[in-house]
Amino acid sequence: MLNARILGDVSWKRVPEWSFGWMAPAMLLALMSITSRSEAGDRLFSVQDSIELSNFVDPETRIGDKSDDNVHWSPDRKHFAVVTARGVIQSNEIESTLWIFDSDQVRKVLLAPGPGKPVEPRMLARLAAITNDRTVISDVQWSPDSRGVFFIGHSAARGRQLYRANILTGKVETVSPPGKQVSQYALGAQGTGHLVFAVSIPNVELQKALQGHPIGSGARDVTGMPLDAMLFPSKWLDDEIRRTHELWESRSGRSTPVIDRNSGRPVKIINCDDGYGNILSPSPDGRYTVVLQPADHWNSEWNGYEPGDPNRKFSPGEQGSEYFAYWAEWPAEYSLVDLATGKTTSLVNAPIARFEGYGQPTRAVWSPDGKKILLGATYLPLGVVDPEERSRRARPCAAAVVDVPSGRATCVRPMGRASDPNALFVGDISFGSSSQEVIVHVVNIGRKEEPVERYQEDKGIWRLVVATELGGPNDHGATDTALPAEAAKTISVVVYQGLNQPPAVYAKDPASGIGRVVWDPNPQISRLTLGQASVLQWKDARGHQWVAGLVKPPGFVPGVRYPLVIQTHAFVENHFLTDGGYTTALAARPLASSGMVVLQMPYNPEHFVTGQELDDQILGFESAIELLNSDGLIDPSRVGIIGFSRTCYHVLGMLIKNPNRFAAATVADGMDESYLEYLTYSVGRGGRQPEQEAIYGGKPFGDALKVWIQSAPGFNMYRIKTPLRIEADSGVASLLYQWESYSSLVLQGRPVDLILFPDGVHQLQKPSERLASQQGNVDWFRFWLQSYEDPDPSKREQYRRWRQLRKLQEGARVNELETSGRGIQ
Repeated sequence: MLNARILGDVSWKRVPEWSFGWMAPAMLLALMSITSRSEAGDRLFSVQDSIELSNFVDPETRIGDKSDDNVHWSPDRKHFAVVTARGVIQSNEIESTLWIFDSDQVRKVLLAPGPGKPVEPRMLARLAAITNDRTVISDVQWSPDSRGVFFIGHSAARGRQLYRANILTGKVETVSPPGKQVSQYALGAQGTGHLVFAVSIPNVELQKALQGHPIGSGARDVTGMPLDAMLFPSKWLDDEIRRTHELWESRSGRSTPVIDRNSGRPVKIINCDDGYGNILSPSPDGRYTVVLQPADHWNSEWNGYEPGDPNRKFSPGEQGSEYFAYWAEWPAEYSLVDLATGKTTSLVNAPIARFEGYGQPTRAVWSPDGKKILLGATYLPLGVVDPEERSRRARPCAAAVVDVPSGRATCVRPMGRASDPNALFVGDISFGSSSQEVIVHVVNIGRKEEPVERYQEDKGIWRLVVATELGGPNDHGATDTALPAEAAKTISVVVYQGLNQPPAVYAKDPASGIGRVVWDPNPQISRLTLGQASVLQWKDARGHQWVAGLVKPPGFVPGVRYPLVIQTHAFVENHFLTDGGYTTALAARPLASSGMVVLQMPYNPEHFVTGQELDDQILGFESAIELLNSDGLIDPSRVGIIGFSRTCYHVLGMLIKNPNRFAAATVADGMDESYLEYLTYSVGRGGRQPEQEAIYGGKPFGDALKVWIQSAPGFNMYRIKTPLRIEADSGVASLLYQWESYSSLVLQGRPVDLILFPDGVHQLQKPSERLASQQGNVDWFRFWLQSYEDPDPSKREQYRRWRQLRKLQEGARVNELETSGRGIQ
């Protein structure tokens, strides 16, 4: 029994209440005018339009981000900055632009009578590069004096450099030394002229380990080394996360590495570009900085920590395997570095929570007096006498305070259990009015409220004193009362977008209450015809609540049954729906422009890494198709599906369970949880238990092999009848993940297409690669679901190949009917 409802544009249904409480009616009308234009335009929305769309670049990925995190205010609140990024197909570059807005000018535009003209921001910097780095300009920070803007910029000639732009003169200068690749930085306190940054260099230890141990002159001992590290050593060495990151500092314009006096070597720190592992936090006096470093040992006491996922419990693994594991798969800890001596001290003598599968981002915040440090997502040592306290410490602390002189660490707020879907997780932490007050911003995905919790310290014990709903928006994600008094005299600004609204800058004048769109970086969208997107909610037979995005084709006619393409892996309700969450393979609105209904589905995480994970996802696919068919929206004989990354496992499982359900499918750069993948990627990865062992109940040997043969996709590819497009998007190494599926189908004479991106990444970024992947999938599904071939001469070979696949498909169908004894009807 299905319980379903289709909502209107998600912007009016699902975003936090603060996003609208401060908007004046004029702004709401402006938003509705953007929505109404989606059904009228000069031409249809295409893959090229999606690639060249200007998006706002947030410097970090945080849990519970609010739209104003893209707006960077100067300390004096006279200016704010935003960064946009877009692909340029003609040059195959990613182009980023740093824009500066004058808040007084924005206020004048708001208060001007009539509809008002848009604000014209000043372009302070623009960089373009052919790169897999999606953030060509990122990590924007204002100088304490409000006269300059720092940022990390990526250029083809110089790589990733740290820049400072003067907003008065417009001059942009390089801060970091020539030839040094900057991965992160942090500014010191006002008046110190001090900053710290991390420099990325080749990992010499890893390079040596990849050579193995020589045996004479013609052999190497490579025991314990991952297969892909042996086959593709250069890719391993070039991977940013595996490079060595050295700590540097700049004082009075002079940049030098921080040297440990005891070893005579630069201090090494951790860098992770997903925003969960970047920690550089200098003390107010500029003497120290907090960093993340790999734990150089395994403490047997850590076996007592409770993991976020019981099936992913960490253990120390094979000797030497830490050279080859990602740092996130090996323990890391908060450390305090004395910048004068290079001496490094562990702050809590315990690892951060991420190494056990928790997703909360790391944070390090100094108290104004420099005597305390507030840390996020860390365990505390288990060596305590009190059994109750030891039990509490088995789970990580979402916010902990370390007293610097004594080294004593106390937990302000414990972290919610990862398995609890209603748990509140921490998005940000800060000190309040004193070092005895801590403010915690918590997030619960699926709820509108985002409470702010305030804790007070009383005799070494932190107590919750108040929890309130988040107030009006600001650039720090704090309540309005937490802002300086002068902030109330300036405008409020957010970057806003919705399912049918491209991202734009909106502003409100608090004195008059007037608010409106002040800058739209994508005016070209008004000339395009977009299919309407809405939110679709339903419950499957097990009661799981699904929330997905439904895109109808332009000119949708009720009563007409359209082809359906299901896109998997993610759905963000408050974002302009173009691709569908990721830039690899997914192409929601271009597919809709081709006359198809597109459903952008998330996954069901309730039983991940268990034997029930696949059944949960299959039930979601089947219930979605049943719902849309019962509503008369789709033709159930013309349904396609796209899997990306983890959901490739889900899609292959679906194709195996119900071979006749889908007319075409794609799996892009993903896993299949099968035998070859297990053998290929389970050696040399640290101590993490391979997922397949948890899913199938053991290793694929002896009696447990029977379960593998029954359940793993690799042993059951003979059941697949659906034409399948396989993309290896992150280079030749990704072929190893998908070779079992591809070769099995080829050897059985099944229709399968294999596309390789030799220089690609998991989430494709280069415009040419995105075009090949996303447009390739539009062509693929139009061919199989609509019998359509693009007349473009450059695609002639593509369709010749696919017509051969169609003959294979038809021949297999004839053989199946003949074998069944029914003959051809």
